[in-house]
Amino acid sequence: IREYAFAFDENLTTINLDDVGIIGASAFEGCKKLDNIDISYTFAIGARAFKDCINLKYVDIIGGSMASKETTATGTFRDCRNLERVTGVIDLSTATNTHSFFCNCQKLTQIPSVLNLSSSTDVNNFFSDCRSLQQVPASLDIRRAINCSSMYNGCWELRAVPEIIDLSAATNINTMFQNCKALTRVPELKNSN
Repeated sequence: IREYAFAFDENLTTINLDDVGIIGASAFEGCKKLDNIDISYTFAIGARAFKDCINLKYVDIIGGSMASKETTATGTFRDCRNLERVTGVIDLSTATNTHSFFCNCQKLTQIPSVLNLSSSTDVNNFFSDCRSLQQVPASLDIRRAINCSSMYNGCWELRAVPEIIDLSAATNINTMFQNCKALTRVPELKNSN
């Protein structure tokens, strides 16, 4: 699916992606009526692919995975305020820039147990303002991240984060956990600058 292919389509409500290899940047951006996406294939995704799909509630990746198309996967689900659940595998191991991936997904409660950010150097605002998110995978690896500012800022219900977060490359962790009202224990920040 090419870049901007269905961007701002006012009538699109459901997408069934069974045999799509690539979803280009902003392919479904601004599809305000889109509420459900079913994926049963491994595919690559471009930046802002589903940005501002304000009625999107569910993304189910069954038997495949979502991977980054290029070195950037910024804002893929940014401003999907009603997104509640993303299941399956998200492998962003080739992306170095993943900032704002789930930013402002205010109702997000369930994210994949496999979320690979191992090459990302920018996770700024990754989960920012995901107010309903209660936990992130214990295996979340951000050791190469330089910019971690506001990564969890505004995650009001966040209760569980990895016990140890390796920030050996980080130069910016400003407001990383700001406004995490339910977080009772700050993780050990390993080798932070």
